[in-house]
Amino acid sequence: MANVLAHLRVFARYFFIQAVLYLLDMGIFILLYHLFSFPAVWANIIGKVIASLSAFIAHRFFTFGITGQDQLVRQGASFITLLLINIPVSTLLLTLFLRGIAVPEIAKLLTDVATLGINFFLIKKFIFRNPS
Repeated sequence: MANVLAHLRVFARYFFIQAVLYLLDMGIFILLYHLFSFPAVWANIIGKVIASLSAFIAHRFFTFGITGQDQLVRQGASFITLLLINIPVSTLLLTLFLRGIAVPEIAKLLTDVATLGINFFLIKKFIFRNPS
C-alpha cells in the first residue's frame, strides 16, 4: 500500500508540472497560430520543444527529486530521444484530429491528453528510473 501511495504522489507531482508546462505549450501554440499565422502542426512542434526542455528540468528536480549530477547525461539523452519520438507521434495525432475537428486548440488538447499517460510511464521507467 505504501508503494502505491508513493507512485500516486509521484504521479500527482508529474501531473502538476505537466499542467503548468501545458499552459506554456498551449500558450506558445495559440500565440504562433493566431498571432503569427503559423500552421497548426508547426506551432505544435515549437511549443512542444520549448515546453519539453523545461519539463526535463522540472521533472528531474521536482517530480522525481533528482538533484545530483549522476546520470544527467544519460537522462538528458534519453529525454531527448523520447522527445524525438513523441513529437512525430503527437504531430501525426494532431494531423488526424485536425481532419475532423475544426478548432485547432481542441485537436491539440485531445492529442496531448492521448499521450499524457504513456509519456509519464516512459519518463518514470526509462529516464528518471530508480536505480534500485
